[in-house]
Amino acid sequence: MRVLGMDIGFGRCKGALDGSTAEFPAFVAAPSALDLGEVHTRNLLTDPDGHVWIYGEDAILEGGARITLAPDKMRRETERARVLALMGELFADSPMGYVDRIVTGLPVAELAPFKDEMASLLKGPHKFSIGKRNYNITVGDVRVIPQGAGAYYSLVLQDGKESGDAKAYAGRTLIVDVGYRTVNLVTLDNGHYVPQYSTTLPKDGIHNLHLELRRAIARQFSGYDVGIAEVDKVCRSRSVLVDGEVTRIDELVEAAASSLGERVIEQIETYSDPRSVAKVILTGGGSALLQPVFAPQFKNLVVPPHASLANAIGYLEYGKWVARREPQPVGNAEAAAAAEE
Repeated sequence: MRVLGMDIGFGRCKGALDGSTAEFPAFVAAPSALDLGEVHTRNLLTDPDGHVWIYGEDAILEGGARITLAPDKMRRETERARVLALMGELFADSPMGYVDRIVTGLPVAELAPFKDEMASLLKGPHKFSIGKRNYNITVGDVRVIPQGAGAYYSLVLQDGKESGDAKAYAGRTLIVDVGYRTVNLVTLDNGHYVPQYSTTLPKDGIHNLHLELRRAIARQFSGYDVGIAEVDKVCRSRSVLVDGEVTRIDELVEAAASSLGERVIEQIETYSDPRSVAKVILTGGGSALLQPVFAPQFKNLVVPPHASLANAIGYLEYGKWVARREPQPVGNAEAAAAAEE
C-alpha cells in the first residue's frame, strides 16, 4: 500500500514517502518572462489549468514570491501549486501511478472548517508537469488530522506498528508545534485527540519572530531591510550581508527567539498544566530556535529527531497504522490502471 505524508506549511513544504523525504521553502511565484533560463527548469510547474508557477528557492530568486497568511490557505491556486510541487518532488522517479492514502494536517483552529476542503483538494487525479516531466497521479483516500499530532506518531510508531518507545508516551501528551504562521497546542490522551485541551495560537508563529528580527536588524544596521522572502535564510545562518561584509547576528536571533518562546509558554499555561502530562513534545520548523527557552521550563520535554520533518514522517506512520486496521480504499486497482493510461 502506497502512503504519503504531506506537511504543507506556510514556511516550508515537507513530505515523506517510504525511503525518501522532500522539503523546500513554501514560496511560489508567477514567471515574469517566457524565457526563464536554465535556473528555473527544475522548479517550473504547470498545473492542471495551465497556470505556470516557479516554486521553492527559485521563486525567491525570481522575485514576487508569495506566501499565504490567510486561514483559507488550501482554497487558493498558489496552495494547489505547493501540493503538486511536493508530489512532484517525491514521485520524480515514478510520475505515473496511484497513491492509496495521503495523510496531512491542519492547524487546530482550521481543522473543522477546512478538513473536507483539504481532502477534496488532494483526492482524485492530478495531471501536471514539472520542468519536462509529466505527472499523472491519482489519490484514493485522504486523512486530515491536527497539525502537530504527526510528531507524536513519528515517536510512537515504526512501520505502522507501536515502537519500542510507545509505552513512554502512555497517558496525556502535549504537542507544541511551532509553525510559520501559528503555534498549535495539541493534546492527545493515549494517542486520542482531545480538542477541548487543544488550540491554535494565531499570532505566535515563526513569522512573528522573523518580523521582530527584521526590526532588530534595521535598528542595528541603520534601516537595513531584510525582505520577508530572505529572512528565514538569515535567521538559519545567523548572519547578514551588509555592504559586502558578513556579520554574525546570534544575539539578535536569540533575543527574538526568547521573546517568542516566553509568549508561547505563558499561553500554554492558560490552556493546560504541563505538569499534568507525561511528555511535552516540541516540534515544527521553529522548534530548534525555541528549544533553549523551553528546556529549563519543562523537565519532560522531548524534541523529535529531524523535528522540522517530524509531522510529515508521523503522517506517513499514521497512514500505515490506519492501513493495518482498515480495508484498502475501494477501486484501487481500477484507479491505478486508469492513472497509468
